[in-house]
Amino acid sequence: MIELAIVLVLVSFLTAIAIPAVGRQRDVAAVRRATQSLTDALAVARDVALAGVAPVAVDLNADPASITGRSANDTVERHELGTALHATRDSMAYGPDGLGVGAANLTAILSRGMAAETVVVSRLGRVR
Repeated sequence: MIELAIVLVLVSFLTAIAIPAVGRQRDVAAVRRATQSLTDALAVARDVALAGVAPVAVDLNADPASITGRSANDTVERHELGTALHATRDSMAYGPDGLGVGAANLTAILSRGMAAETVVVSRLGRVR
């Protein structure tokens, strides 16, 4: 009986150590997925604009955190991010030459828990 109690105490102790680490890893994974979704949407928007179809924009919505790609008045794609989104602009638009249209660069910070990543888009349309 004593052995069983010791095993249960050890399992409880190890579980208490592992749970926060698992939570942090889930936050990191969610932020990476959201960052990949954002960079993919920006790349698709730029490619469509370069193809000469029409000017394309990616709207960044903070509440709920989502991105919407649109060409003219048509919605091309929409993604829920599952993270917090803070951006310096509410959208990024690309002209037919693939260059960003607008006054400044775009910086978007995606975060969840203690995990955060920053996506920067230059006026030239390049994502860093």
